Amino acid sequence: DVWQEAPTAERLNTLHKAPMRCMSERHAYRILYLAWLTLLPPSAHSSQGMRHAASHVLTAIDRTCAMLPACSRCEAALKVLHSLPVPLSEVMPHAPNKVMRLCVESRPVVESLFTLLGGQADEASYAALVQARLGEGQLVSACDAALNLLASAHLHPRSRSLGPVLRACCTAGREDLAQPLWHAWQLRKRDSCGRPSDQDWGA
Repeated sequence: DVWQEAPTAERLNTLHKAPMRCMSERHAYRILYLAWLTLLPPSAHSSQGMRHAASHVLTAIDRTCAMLPACSRCEAALKVLHSLPVPLSEVMPHAPNKVMRLCVESRPVVESLFTLLGGQADEASYAALVQARLGEGQLVSACDAALNLLASAHLHPRSRSLGPVLRACCTAGREDLAQPLWHAWQLRKRDSCGRPSDQDWGA
């Protein structure tokens, strides 16, 4: 069971069972149940249909959460993620990334999911982590995440991950944080396609 093996399993298990505060839990589960009936193919429980079912689950997260108030979407997405009809390892990092984006206002949840991804975290994973940390004003830890992204040679940093950090550092007058980020970004761009432009940061 991938949830038992993950270092954050206990916390995630607690989160996915948390009551939905903005609507009745019965109503929320009814929506989730209808989403499963609508989206999962008849072969979902056969060995041949398992992988195909995973793509339907990703769609289910989007459609289910679209029917819920914003304050319940994170909890609903965690419930769907916890009930995947395939091993979580088969839909990494896409399913956790989608849930991270829906839970971006809850930094502990995002950090738990990011830890769960381990070495499979991609640029979108870092983007959600940076956004969650910035949302709580944690400039230093957001910069750490951005620098880790820049240090990952197999990933391709984008403005959605790096631009908000640079702007936040400049707004806060934290030149000590902004300069290392900018220099690291310059080095990455020089290694690939030349000097970075202001547009690369969305600044």
